[in-house]
Amino acid sequence: MNRFLLKLVLFVVAQGFIAVMSVTNASEGLAISIGISAVSGFAILRPLPQIGLIGSAYSALVFIFIGLFGVVASNEQQRMDLLKASDPAAYLASLEQTNHMKWLAELKVMGPQKYAALEAQQAADAAATKAQQDAAAATQQTAAEAANAQEKAKAD
Repeated sequence: MNRFLLKLVLFVVAQGFIAVMSVTNASEGLAISIGISAVSGFAILRPLPQIGLIGSAYSALVFIFIGLFGVVASNEQQRMDLLKASDPAAYLASLEQTNHMKWLAELKVMGPQKYAALEAQQAADAAATKAQQDAAAATQQTAAEAANAQEKAKAD
């Protein structure tokens, strides 16, 4: 059971690593996933106990899932790069829906006027929220002071 959990953890870590590499650099992510898939594909034919690829069924699963995951992630990144080059507005719209932090960074570079307007809107919203909170706190304080004055007047 412990070997199974270790293999599962290594499998998940490998997929996470490939996902990060595919997002940062599509060609490197694809190369790494092909490399891992090649090793596990070789292990289907000849088990590699040194790295835990003993059974051909497990090796086949690693081959399929790591390979497919790497290819899909790399294709998605390549699609986004192509969209960025061909239609920046559609690229930003797609990015806004999927990765808000990256969208903000790209908007700052690709559309500085829109980014400045967005920052101004966020600052105005934050100021309005702060003003509402201050008004509510002042109202609560006034009500508490009035209640204290009433209690003091009753006590006298």
